[in-house]
Amino acid sequence: RLAYQEGLAEMSANVLHNIGNAISGMNGRAEIIHNSAKSLLKVETQLQHATSITDLDKLHRGIGKLSQLMGELIRDDLEVSSQAINHGIHHISEILAIQQELAHGGTNIHTTFPLNETLKKLLTMHQDSNRKYQIQVTLQLDEQIGEVTLPKNQFVQVIDNLLKNGRESISQRRKRSAGGGGEILIETLLLNKQEFRLTVRDDGVGIEPSQLTEIFQRGVTSKETGSGIGLPSVSTFVGSLEGTIEAHSEGVNQGAALVITLPLEAVR
Repeated sequence: RLAYQEGLAEMSANVLHNIGNAISGMNGRAEIIHNSAKSLLKVETQLQHATSITDLDKLHRGIGKLSQLMGELIRDDLEVSSQAINHGIHHISEILAIQQELAHGGTNIHTTFPLNETLKKLLTMHQDSNRKYQIQVTLQLDEQIGEVTLPKNQFVQVIDNLLKNGRESISQRRKRSAGGGGEILIETLLLNKQEFRLTVRDDGVGIEPSQLTEIFQRGVTSKETGSGIGLPSVSTFVGSLEGTIEAHSEGVNQGAALVITLPLEAVR
Protein backbone atom coordinates (compact mmCIF):
# COMPACT_ATOMS: atom_id res chain seq x y z
CA ARG A 1 0.00 0.00 0.00
CA LEU A 2 2.86 2.40 0.87
CA ALA A 3 4.57 1.72 -2.50
CA TYR A 4 1.26 2.30 -4.29
CA GLN A 5 0.67 5.59 -2.46
CA GLU A 6 4.21 6.75 -3.20
CA GLY A 7 3.69 5.94 -6.87
CA LEU A 8 0.48 7.97 -6.97
CA ALA A 9 2.17 10.87 -5.17
CA GLU A 10 5.06 10.89 -7.64
CA MET A 11 2.68 10.71 -10.61
CA SER A 12 0.66 13.62 -9.22
CA ALA A 13 3.80 15.67 -8.60
CA ASN A 14 4.99 15.05 -12.17
CA VAL A 15 1.60 15.95 -13.64
CA LEU A 16 1.44 19.21 -11.68
CA HIS A 17 5.05 20.04 -12.49
CA ASN A 18 4.61 19.53 -16.25
CA ILE A 19 1.24 21.28 -16.41
CA GLY A 20 2.83 24.18 -14.53
CA ASN A 21 5.54 24.36 -17.18
CA ALA A 22 2.94 24.50 -19.95
CA ILE A 23 0.87 27.15 -18.16
CA SER A 24 3.91 29.36 -17.57
CA GLY A 25 4.36 29.60 -21.33
CA MET A 26 0.69 30.56 -21.80
CA ASN A 27 0.48 33.30 -19.16
CA GLY A 28 2.48 35.82 -21.16
CA ARG A 29 0.41 35.15 -24.27
CA ALA A 30 -2.84 35.68 -22.35
CA GLU A 31 -1.52 39.05 -21.13
CA ILE A 32 -0.68 40.07 -24.72
CA ILE A 33 -4.21 39.19 -25.85
CA HIS A 34 -5.63 41.25 -22.97
CA ASN A 35 -3.51 44.27 -23.89
CA SER A 36 -4.40 43.87 -27.58
CA ALA A 37 -8.10 43.87 -26.71
CA LYS A 38 -7.67 47.17 -24.87
CA SER A 39 -5.86 48.60 -27.89
CA LEU A 40 -8.68 47.49 -30.19
CA LEU A 41 -11.18 49.28 -27.95
CA LYS A 42 -9.15 52.47 -28.47
CA VAL A 43 -9.27 51.85 -32.23
CA GLU A 44 -13.06 51.55 -31.97
CA THR A 45 -13.20 54.92 -30.21
CA GLN A 46 -11.03 56.49 -32.92
CA LEU A 47 -13.22 55.06 -35.69
CA GLN A 48 -16.34 56.47 -34.02
CA HIS A 49 -14.60 59.83 -33.83
CA ALA A 50 -13.71 59.57 -37.53
CA THR A 51 -17.39 59.78 -38.49
CA SER A 52 -17.36 63.46 -37.50
CA ILE A 53 -14.26 64.41 -39.53
CA THR A 54 -15.08 66.40 -42.65
CA ASP A 55 -11.51 66.83 -43.89
CA LEU A 56 -11.18 63.90 -46.32
CA ASP A 57 -7.36 63.95 -46.42
CA LYS A 58 -7.18 63.88 -42.64
CA LEU A 59 -9.81 61.14 -42.55
CA HIS A 60 -7.92 58.99 -45.07
CA ARG A 61 -4.63 59.39 -43.17
CA GLY A 62 -6.29 58.49 -39.88
CA ILE A 63 -8.03 55.43 -41.27
CA GLY A 64 -4.75 54.31 -42.86
CA LYS A 65 -2.93 54.50 -39.53
CA LEU A 66 -5.75 52.68 -37.73
CA SER A 67 -5.78 49.99 -40.40
CA GLN A 68 -2.02 49.48 -40.00
CA LEU A 69 -2.35 49.30 -36.22
CA MET A 70 -5.17 46.75 -36.41
CA GLY A 71 -3.15 44.63 -38.83
CA GLU A 72 -0.16 44.61 -36.46
CA LEU A 73 -2.32 43.73 -33.47
CA ILE A 74 -4.05 40.87 -35.27
CA ARG A 75 -1.03 39.50 -37.11
CA ASP A 76 1.75 39.97 -34.55
CA ASP A 77 -0.12 39.65 -31.26
CA LEU A 78 -3.56 38.03 -31.41
CA GLU A 79 -2.89 35.38 -34.05
CA VAL A 80 0.50 34.28 -32.72
CA SER A 81 -0.66 34.33 -29.10
CA SER A 82 -3.85 32.38 -29.80
CA GLN A 83 -1.82 29.71 -31.61
CA ALA A 84 0.59 29.45 -28.68
CA ILE A 85 -2.27 29.10 -26.20
CA ASN A 86 -3.91 26.49 -28.43
CA HIS A 87 -0.65 24.50 -28.47
CA GLY A 88 -0.43 24.82 -24.67
CA ILE A 89 -3.99 23.59 -24.10
CA HIS A 90 -3.42 20.67 -26.46
CA HIS A 91 -0.20 19.81 -24.63
CA ILE A 92 -1.95 19.86 -21.22
CA SER A 93 -4.68 17.60 -22.63
CA GLU A 94 -2.02 15.18 -23.81
CA ILE A 95 -0.32 15.19 -20.41
CA LEU A 96 -3.58 14.26 -18.69
CA ALA A 97 -4.44 11.61 -21.30
CA ILE A 98 -1.01 9.98 -20.99
CA GLN A 99 -1.14 9.95 -17.18
CA GLN A 100 -4.62 8.41 -17.24
CA GLU A 101 -3.35 5.74 -19.63
CA LEU A 102 -0.36 4.98 -17.42
CA ALA A 103 -2.49 4.98 -14.27
CA HIS A 104 -4.56 2.15 -15.76
CA GLY A 105 -1.53 0.04 -16.62
CA GLY A 106 -0.81 1.45 -20.08
CA THR A 107 2.67 1.87 -21.49
CA ASN A 108 4.30 4.85 -23.18
CA ILE A 109 2.41 5.77 -26.34
CA HIS A 110 4.85 6.06 -29.23
CA THR A 111 4.14 8.57 -31.96
CA THR A 112 5.96 9.35 -35.18
CA PHE A 113 6.51 13.11 -35.46
CA PRO A 114 8.94 15.61 -37.06
CA LEU A 115 11.57 16.36 -34.42
CA ASN A 116 12.75 19.80 -35.52
CA GLU A 117 9.25 21.13 -36.27
CA THR A 118 8.07 20.00 -32.85
CA LEU A 119 10.95 21.84 -31.16
CA LYS A 120 10.13 25.03 -33.10
CA LYS A 121 6.46 24.90 -32.06
CA LEU A 122 7.38 24.22 -28.46
CA LEU A 123 9.68 27.23 -28.43
CA THR A 124 6.71 29.41 -29.45
CA MET A 125 4.98 28.44 -26.19
CA HIS A 126 7.97 29.74 -24.21
CA GLN A 127 8.59 32.84 -26.32
CA ASP A 128 6.99 35.35 -23.98
CA SER A 129 8.50 33.89 -20.82
CA ASN A 130 11.92 34.06 -22.48
CA ARG A 131 11.31 37.64 -23.61
CA LYS A 132 10.13 38.62 -20.13
CA TYR A 133 13.39 37.39 -18.59
CA GLN A 134 15.50 38.76 -21.49
CA ILE A 135 16.65 35.31 -22.54
CA GLN A 136 17.69 34.56 -26.10
CA VAL A 137 16.98 30.99 -27.22
CA THR A 138 18.86 29.72 -30.26
CA LEU A 139 18.01 26.58 -32.23
CA GLN A 140 20.74 24.70 -34.09
CA LEU A 141 18.82 21.85 -35.67
CA ASP A 142 20.31 19.09 -37.80
CA GLU A 143 18.16 19.02 -40.94
CA GLN A 144 19.24 15.41 -41.55
CA ILE A 145 16.91 14.38 -38.75
CA GLY A 146 13.40 13.93 -40.10
CA GLU A 147 10.73 12.07 -38.17
CA VAL A 148 11.37 10.21 -34.94
CA THR A 149 9.23 7.63 -33.16
CA LEU A 150 9.08 8.39 -29.45
CA PRO A 151 6.49 9.02 -26.72
CA LYS A 152 5.82 12.54 -27.99
CA ASN A 153 4.07 13.91 -24.92
CA GLN A 154 6.83 12.84 -22.54
CA PHE A 155 9.46 14.17 -24.95
CA VAL A 156 7.74 17.57 -25.02
CA GLN A 157 7.66 17.53 -21.22
CA VAL A 158 11.43 16.92 -21.22
CA ILE A 159 12.07 20.03 -23.33
CA ASP A 160 9.62 22.00 -21.15
CA ASN A 161 11.56 21.00 -18.06
CA LEU A 162 14.94 21.85 -19.57
CA LEU A 163 13.81 25.27 -20.86
CA LYS A 164 12.26 26.14 -17.50
CA ASN A 165 15.40 24.96 -15.68
CA GLY A 166 17.54 27.10 -17.97
CA ARG A 167 15.46 30.22 -17.31
CA GLU A 168 15.53 29.69 -13.55
CA SER A 169 19.28 29.03 -13.60
CA ILE A 170 19.97 32.21 -15.58
CA SER A 171 17.73 34.26 -13.28
CA GLN A 172 19.61 32.98 -10.23
CA ARG A 173 23.00 33.73 -11.80
CA ARG A 174 21.90 37.29 -12.62
CA LYS A 175 20.78 37.84 -9.02
CA ARG A 176 24.23 36.86 -7.82
CA SER A 177 26.30 38.75 -10.38
CA ALA A 178 23.87 41.54 -11.41
CA GLY A 179 24.47 40.54 -15.03
CA GLY A 180 21.83 41.12 -17.69
CA GLY A 181 20.41 38.85 -20.35
CA GLY A 182 20.95 35.17 -20.80
CA GLU A 183 21.26 32.56 -23.53
CA ILE A 184 19.92 29.05 -24.05
CA LEU A 185 21.03 26.87 -26.95
CA ILE A 186 19.05 23.86 -28.16
CA GLU A 187 20.99 21.67 -30.57
CA THR A 188 20.15 18.43 -32.36
CA LEU A 189 22.67 16.21 -34.11
CA LEU A 190 22.23 12.97 -36.03
CA LEU A 191 24.80 10.51 -34.65
CA ASN A 192 24.09 7.49 -36.84
CA LYS A 193 21.17 5.61 -38.38
CA GLN A 194 19.82 4.68 -34.97
CA GLU A 195 20.47 7.65 -32.63
CA PHE A 196 20.44 11.40 -32.31
CA ARG A 197 21.81 13.76 -29.68
CA LEU A 198 19.92 16.62 -28.05
CA THR A 199 21.88 19.28 -26.17
CA VAL A 200 20.35 22.07 -24.08
CA ARG A 201 22.97 24.58 -22.91
CA ASP A 202 22.52 27.69 -20.75
CA ASP A 203 24.78 30.36 -19.26
CA GLY A 204 23.13 30.16 -15.87
CA VAL A 205 24.22 29.42 -12.32
CA GLY A 206 26.06 26.24 -13.25
CA ILE A 207 26.44 22.98 -11.34
CA GLU A 208 28.94 22.06 -8.63
CA PRO A 209 31.28 19.26 -9.81
CA SER A 210 30.06 17.05 -6.97
CA GLN A 211 26.47 17.38 -8.21
CA LEU A 212 26.98 16.46 -11.86
CA THR A 213 25.67 12.94 -11.25
CA GLU A 214 23.60 13.60 -8.12
CA ILE A 215 21.53 16.20 -10.01
CA PHE A 216 19.42 13.36 -11.47
CA GLN A 217 18.38 12.11 -8.03
CA ARG A 218 14.97 13.19 -6.79
CA GLY A 219 15.12 16.19 -4.46
CA VAL A 220 18.61 17.31 -5.55
CA THR A 221 18.82 20.70 -7.25
CA SER A 222 21.46 23.32 -8.02
CA LYS A 223 18.92 26.17 -7.88
CA GLU A 224 17.78 28.03 -4.77
CA THR A 225 14.11 27.59 -5.66
CA GLY A 226 14.38 24.25 -7.49
CA SER A 227 12.03 21.37 -6.68
CA GLY A 228 14.38 18.52 -7.58
CA ILE A 229 11.61 16.91 -9.64
CA GLY A 230 12.30 18.00 -13.23
CA LEU A 231 15.69 16.42 -13.98
CA PRO A 232 14.90 13.09 -12.24
CA SER A 233 11.77 12.88 -14.41
CA VAL A 234 13.85 13.62 -17.50
CA SER A 235 16.40 10.97 -16.51
CA THR A 236 13.68 8.38 -15.91
CA PHE A 237 12.16 9.04 -19.33
CA VAL A 238 15.52 8.85 -21.11
CA GLY A 239 16.40 5.62 -19.29
CA SER A 240 13.06 4.05 -20.23
CA LEU A 241 14.06 4.44 -23.89
CA GLU A 242 17.57 3.04 -23.26
CA GLY A 243 19.05 6.46 -23.95
CA THR A 244 21.71 8.34 -22.00
CA ILE A 245 21.82 11.70 -20.23
CA GLU A 246 24.81 13.62 -18.90
CA ALA A 247 25.28 16.98 -17.19
CA HIS A 248 28.31 19.15 -17.98
CA SER A 249 29.39 22.34 -16.21
CA GLU A 250 32.62 24.20 -15.51
CA GLY A 251 31.29 25.12 -12.06
CA VAL A 252 29.35 27.84 -10.27
CA ASN A 253 28.08 30.66 -12.54
CA GLN A 254 29.72 28.96 -15.55
CA GLY A 255 26.52 27.63 -17.14
CA ALA A 256 25.58 24.04 -17.78
CA ALA A 257 24.69 21.65 -20.58
CA LEU A 258 22.39 18.64 -20.55
CA VAL A 259 23.35 16.15 -23.26
CA ILE A 260 20.78 13.49 -24.14
CA THR A 261 21.13 10.60 -26.56
CA LEU A 262 17.91 9.00 -27.80
CA PRO A 263 16.96 6.43 -30.44
CA LEU A 264 15.38 7.69 -33.64
CA GLU A 265 12.83 4.92 -33.29
CA ALA A 266 12.18 3.68 -29.77
CA VAL A 267 11.30 0.05 -29.22
CA ARG A 268 7.59 -0.20 -28.51
